[in-house]
Amino acid sequence: MDYESQIEEYRRELLALSDKYGFNLYCEEIKHSAAFSFAEQLAINRRKRYINIDMPKDVREVLRIPLDYSHPDNPIGYARDQILQWHIRREEYMYERATDRMNSATVAIVICGDEHVARLKERFEKLGGRVEAESFRDKPWYRPDVFKMETYL
Repeated sequence: MDYESQIEEYRRELLALSDKYGFNLYCEEIKHSAAFSFAEQLAINRRKRYINIDMPKDVREVLRIPLDYSHPDNPIGYARDQILQWHIRREEYMYERATDRMNSATVAIVICGDEHVARLKERFEKLGGRVEAESFRDKPWYRPDVFKMETYL
């Protein structure tokens, strides 16, 4: 399965989840320079709210969070504790961006990197309501060898 095929599978998954849960808010961690993502297009087509919850580069610079800190190979050699602190700070930002747009009637999907899922899930659970988490990496169609690092940075 090639990259385009996996993207199409991802789109099918997102569409199925959207149909099942009827999201009225789509939150996504995605590069700010990216073109409309499928999640954003889906929200627009369904006339639902969409928010990019990724921390912009200029905010990362102010907070001294390197853009490459989460590279899986860690070529710079950042300390694990420091990487964790940068993740947590970015997750605070994501959580605040998402919850600023939520109320008791919100049914939201939060799309983020795997490294953030567990901690964000824990934070959202404190709001009450039902919170589920899953990874496309666990899907039978996912093949890590077709994704390149620049996909994530």
